Amino acid sequence: MSNSTTPRRTYGKLTSKHTNPTVTDTTTPCLTDTTTPCATDITVRKRNHPSFSSVESEFYRVFTDPKRQKCDDISFLFRGACNNIGTSTVGMYGEISHSSLKLICRKLVEFGLDDRSVVLDLGSGRGVPNFVFANDANTFSSIGVEKCPIAYLNSINNICIAISNDIQKIKSTVDLESRINDHSHNSNNCFTDVSTACSSCESCCDSPDGNLIEDYEYSVNTQLEPEEPEEFDEFDEFTETPTKHLKSPKPTLNTLDTVDTVDTLDIVDTEDVVNPVNPVDNEDQGLKRGLEEFRSRCASLSLAFVNEDIIAYDSFEGVTHFYSFDIAMERALISNMVYQFKNTSTAYVFASFISDLLSTFGLTGCFLAAKIPCRMAGSGEGKTCYIYVKNNWKHIKKRADSRLSTLFPNDSHTVNTVNNINLDVNNFDEPYSSLDMIKLSKMSLYYQYKWYLKRLGKFYKPFVTRSHSRDVSIREQLASERDALIEQIAHSNSQEHRNKLKQHIKRNFKVISTFP
Repeated sequence: MSNSTTPRRTYGKLTSKHTNPTVTDTTTPCLTDTTTPCATDITVRKRNHPSFSSVESEFYRVFTDPKRQKCDDISFLFRGACNNIGTSTVGMYGEISHSSLKLICRKLVEFGLDDRSVVLDLGSGRGVPNFVFANDANTFSSIGVEKCPIAYLNSINNICIAISNDIQKIKSTVDLESRINDHSHNSNNCFTDVSTACSSCESCCDSPDGNLIEDYEYSVNTQLEPEEPEEFDEFDEFTETPTKHLKSPKPTLNTLDTVDTVDTLDIVDTEDVVNPVNPVDNEDQGLKRGLEEFRSRCASLSLAFVNEDIIAYDSFEGVTHFYSFDIAMERALISNMVYQFKNTSTAYVFASFISDLLSTFGLTGCFLAAKIPCRMAGSGEGKTCYIYVKNNWKHIKKRADSRLSTLFPNDSHTVNTVNNINLDVNNFDEPYSSLDMIKLSKMSLYYQYKWYLKRLGKFYKPFVTRSHSRDVSIREQLASERDALIEQIAHSNSQEHRNKLKQHIKRNFKVISTFP
């Protein structure tokens, strides 16, 4: 969310007719008797604080921001204060460099990462790997789970920037359509000779399709005699040659002419003379058109981030590729992630920074496919990424692609499919399962923006201390219980502790609502 000088506007229903607000006098009338003091009650309108709940207002702010530049790539991730914090030792361990992530992505592509794949980052931080995988491999969905609320806030900020870039793309499309319509309107009102249109008609010269008229200029034979006015045919600049319709220029329209004169010329529509186009109406029409596109269009990058504990899930069905920068994680947590990978029937690739998952952490039925040298961003410290692949990964990929096609028909890019997606929300207002995370990434831009702005509102809500929040205390207590259970699982081969963890997840994480 960039700082902008554009005033924030309360965005009402765009479908209603635009009317000018009226000022109402709310003061109490005074008595005519001057001896009695006048007690005037002044009603002061309560000031509305900036709210992140109004997605229409945020859309208007971004859509009409003249200083915002459209960004077609993910370069914004690697500059600014968030990048400096995320790639240093201030509160975070660090990140793998962009070039190293691109190498990892290329290797994952060799093992099935494509537009029918879902990649999951366990401990996603501010979401950089998810952005790189989605951008370079055009994945069906790229989702991340992050426990730290501050790191999760950074990922929300990044995804809102990406959505803002999509809003700017919508604005460019709407502006282009408006310019084309204006050019078509101006070409109908152009009364100059075709052979001199490029030099005399400013509307044609300024139009985005002005080069069409420039091409015609070279094909006009200026030695031909003008045709008689009665032989005038309608000129279609897209299907006819200009030399066929060379004619004498028509007289320009005088504002003092009568309506009969306008009808005789048959050049200008009388509605354009009586009802000139209002620039304010044009702005509102463009805004309506942009909001309609915003409600129906999918994001350029299918991303979703969740503020949840990794241990709160027994499996991640629907995910095909696991990724985790797990070099600084506890051994019990790594062991649990290996279990989740094995327990996910659709997953067949695990990109980890632990070298002995096969021998130490019980990753069976897999082979080590590659070792990729990597560098840390900022420090340049060397690390190695290990690509583990299930033995029957090609068979699993076919099954996973088929299941994904069943759950999300037509690639979920049609308007009807996108608008009908609903995701289940658990009792902590987060997606209930990995499939719900995927659904969140495939929703329209409108609902994604609404979802993430609501989460930003939680962090920016005034007079709330998160450290003393009841929900935060409950979640921390549940996380401690899960940590104790996975520690017992890591030091014991008994299935009893694993069953207790399953019961814990089932008991404390329930479906309580749907979104939207």
